[in-house]
Amino acid sequence: MTPSVPRRRVLTALAAGAGALAVGSLSRPAWAHRAHVSLTRVLGNPRAGTWEFLHSIHIHDAITALAAWLPGEEPNPASERARARIALEVERRFAWTGPDGKPLAPTMVGAELAGDDLMVYQELPAPRAAGEYSVSCNLLHEMFADQQNVVQFAVVTPPVVARLDAKRSRASFSWTP
Repeated sequence: MTPSVPRRRVLTALAAGAGALAVGSLSRPAWAHRAHVSLTRVLGNPRAGTWEFLHSIHIHDAITALAAWLPGEEPNPASERARARIALEVERRFAWTGPDGKPLAPTMVGAELAGDDLMVYQELPAPRAAGEYSVSCNLLHEMFADQQNVVQFAVVTPPVVARLDAKRSRASFSWTP
């Protein structure tokens, strides 16, 4: 006695599905790997006469850093203490220099959570001297070997974008007031 045609199709489909599951279970699971990238934008505010610095750090990177920087504490980027620590590290790990070689010292404005990012805000009176300005940065380089800090100098037209990492941690741009 042979199975009917519809029953044969169902059995064939089940066998094919079981085979696909067996082959699929032999492969390794695919884990997503998120890039370790922060973004800093330097914007001019002509009304206030300032440069504004907007640093964006992905929340997962911030949590990893907080676990190392605040040992024994819950790495909660929503807490005021954690945001203050991230802001302190931004101040320490970004070095801005004017054309005379003297350091520029942006003032901390604040830090907040914004979606999947922790944002740190700074400002500085817009410099009056034309010339070559530079930034060096090593933020999160000790946490992630592939860390990149992208800096967009939007105070010039067209904006200049630099990717800073462990091999290239310094960039410069020309600016005229």
